[in-house]
Amino acid sequence: MPQSLLGPLTADSPLNGIPGYGAYAAEQVSRNHHFTQDTESWALFAQGTYDLTDALRVTVGVRYTEEEKDATSDQKLGDSFCGMTGNLEGGSQGQCAAYNNWLAVVQASNFNSYNKYWTGSRKTDDLSPSVNLQWDMSDSSMLYVNWSEGFKSGGFSAADDGNPGDLPVGVPPIPPVVDNGFQANGYVSTVPNEDFEFDDESVDSIEIGGKHEFMDGRMRLNWAAFYSEYDNLQTTIFKGVGFSVKNAASSEVEGLEVDWLFQMTDAIRVGINAAYLDASYGDFKDGPCDAIQLDADRACGTPAGVTSNDLTGYRTLYASEWSGNAFIDVRFPMGNMEWFGGVDVNYRDEFDSAGDADPYDVIDAYTKVNARIGLSADNWEIMAYGRNIFDEVAYQQSFDTPVLAGSHTFFMEEGAVFGVRGTLRF
Repeated sequence: MPQSLLGPLTADSPLNGIPGYGAYAAEQVSRNHHFTQDTESWALFAQGTYDLTDALRVTVGVRYTEEEKDATSDQKLGDSFCGMTGNLEGGSQGQCAAYNNWLAVVQASNFNSYNKYWTGSRKTDDLSPSVNLQWDMSDSSMLYVNWSEGFKSGGFSAADDGNPGDLPVGVPPIPPVVDNGFQANGYVSTVPNEDFEFDDESVDSIEIGGKHEFMDGRMRLNWAAFYSEYDNLQTTIFKGVGFSVKNAASSEVEGLEVDWLFQMTDAIRVGINAAYLDASYGDFKDGPCDAIQLDADRACGTPAGVTSNDLTGYRTLYASEWSGNAFIDVRFPMGNMEWFGGVDVNYRDEFDSAGDADPYDVIDAYTKVNARIGLSADNWEIMAYGRNIFDEVAYQQSFDTPVLAGSHTFFMEEGAVFGVRGTLRF
């Protein structure tokens, strides 16, 4: 925690004169959070296929699911690390120092974190049908069309931070104090906010595709085009100091995938995989606000705020428009041994990683190249390999840095890696 947050109160602070506020001598600010979620689920699934002709068949399936979830989010703030077995009132454990009102205000004001004991229960059921029609055009070519409904059950967020449901956004608790400035029984929220629970996600999908073989099976081509409509899409977003799940009202996804493989000779095989994806929010008017918005309006995106972040029409999380890879594998016999090697090139287009459409959190496109060469026999193999051999700088995640509004934290992919691996089979 930045030291400035723990310094003395300013002269004009409304907390001046209240015992305990600004008096901080402990070495640590602590937040001990224990989240549990118990799930009971059962499902029935049935599927049957009927041959309409020798070359045309239809498959019908259905799945019924029932699920119950019970969750508890128990968080204790204090001025030492004591775990959930400690006692804020200095009980038999005696490991956890007393609750400090000043630190409660610091954590509420800067991290949106509170003492809380939230519980929730939910029960859901779903019936998901599917229909597949398959046509064998020949012994080496097949076309299909598939329609299905999908389902992902809702649940509860394990995020540490979150404004209590019974407090206005951005208003820290100021509980009663005693003479020495500490209050063991400070404010504890028992009313969850609306983000604690997220709803079921459902999807309607249609897909058409084909699987084809040419040149006596030496060449293969698989392709698929798809369109999906999501309702209450579950979106993982970074919020404060952790990740939580929020429902977008709707989302539309369409795309095309192609997989091509060619055995050029007995020794050389090449392949290409490519995908196009257009995934956007159809309706997401209450999207998560970025750090700059929250710095200007702590209630951004809530009924109490004056601003919001409408993400309708923006692309969804981690959805790269283009991606693909190409590879070549070679194998050459040498007596009772075999030389082998290969190179593969992998490309991924830019994508959003934070969930709030902040352009600073867009991960740039990157290309990685891997290579390998080795020698093998019946019971052993040795191989030299390299991953990302040109040391391409690539990131996997970016999000707003807690407290420091306007700054961003990035997680990097691994750089160049080289090694040798041996295998002995006996």
